[in-house]
Formats: sequence, structure tokens, C-alpha cells
Amino acid sequence: MAGYFLSNVQAIISRELSPTDPAVVTVGKINGGFAYNIIPDSVELEGTVRAVEQNVRENIAKRIEEIAKGISKTMRGAYEFEYVFGYPPLVNDEAFTKNFVESAKKIIPEEDIMVMKKPVMGGEDMAYFLKAVPGTFFFMNTPKAVDGVFYPHHNSKFDINEDVLWKGAALLIQGAIDYLEKN
Repeated sequence: MAGYFLSNVQAIISRELSPTDPAVVTVGKINGGFAYNIIPDSVELEGTVRAVEQNVRENIAKRIEEIAKGISKTMRGAYEFEYVFGYPPLVNDEAFTKNFVESAKKIIPEEDIMVMKKPVMGGEDMAYFLKAVPGTFFFMNTPKAVDGVFYPHHNSKFDINEDVLWKGAALLIQGAIDYLEKN
């Protein structure tokens, strides 16, 4: 049942969503059974869903439960379903972001500023703030080489280059000064 469920859940992304609606379904934890030759009584699956549109997130949640219910019924099993909506999609305010980029040009070279056109599928609590007030979320490139290799965030070997953190503070201060001068 778990195998059928996993295959069908992945089909939500590949077959049910528009290719222009970015979304990811990841089942990152599968736990069941205690011996290689015994079919387990139960299997617990945990995962995450990421999407940039709230209605897409809600549809995926609905479809995951429908799939669990359908497979369980077809295979004479049972299921329990719990879905927790985590952080909402993070959406930067376009006007605020444009003004922030102008502020950033006063602190760092323009060629070091990259405006990302495609969404990032991470989850971030800043999304709650941006639902309430205009603002922008930005990344700073701060990796430090470990044994000659730059590791990405969420890697156990990631290290941060603290020598550039002043730039983040300066960007926030300049952005605040420019915002307050205009408003």
C-alpha cells in the first residue's frame, strides 16, 4: 500500500498540476516493519509539500488524502491522515523590492545584486510578516570554504563567512533609512 501511495502522490505533481505552478511533494520519512520477510502491520510516512500558491497547496493536501483513502479502500486497508500547513508561500512586495534594490546599490556593487525571477521552494517564517506588511526577503551569499569546498545551507559541513555579515546589517539599515525618507 505504501508503495502505491508513494507512486500516486508523485503523480500529483507530474500529472495534475500545471507546469507553470511550481510545487514539490517530498516523502522524507518512511517507517514500517521490523523484519525483511514480514509484511508490516503499519507504515508511517512523513513529508513536506512546497508550492508558491496557497490554492495549489490546498489542492495537493486534498489530493494526498483522497489518494490515501482510495488506495486503502482498494487494498482493504486503513489509513490515518494528518496534514499540517506550515509556512505560507513567501511573496515579496514588488514595489518594496524594487526600492530595496536601489538602496542596496548604495552599499554593494550593482553586479553583486541578483534579482531572482523564479521562486525558491524553501519554507520561511518571513512569509508571515510579508502577508501583513510590504517587504522583501533577500539572500546573502555568505559561505565559507571547508577543506576547499563550499557547502550549501542545511549541509552538515556548511560554514558561514562572518566577515561579510556587516553587509546584511548595512543593507537593512540603508533600506530602512531610504524607506523612512520616502514615507
